[in-house]
Amino acid sequence: MTQTAKRAGCGVSPLDFLVTIKYNGVMEARKGKARMGRPPKKPADRLSECIMVRVTKAERRRLQEEAERLGIPLAALLMLPWRKTQQ
Repeated sequence: MTQTAKRAGCGVSPLDFLVTIKYNGVMEARKGKARMGRPPKKPADRLSECIMVRVTKAERRRLQEEAERLGIPLAALLMLPWRKTQQ
């Protein structure tokens, strides 16, 4: 354990401590630079509401099979008819 780690009172190994210092240095250098990943969505585009629909086990199984056949999530399958009418 390094003297700095001992002074900090943490029980990290020297390697962990050095990796953390290096990571913090990289992150510090990135300040002010463009973020990676998908840009944030506009508040109006965020999906925040949830609707519960009760179905039987057989209906759920049939819906899930249809969603898998189409290669889409179950929620997307349920939204398809409504979204088609909105276009």
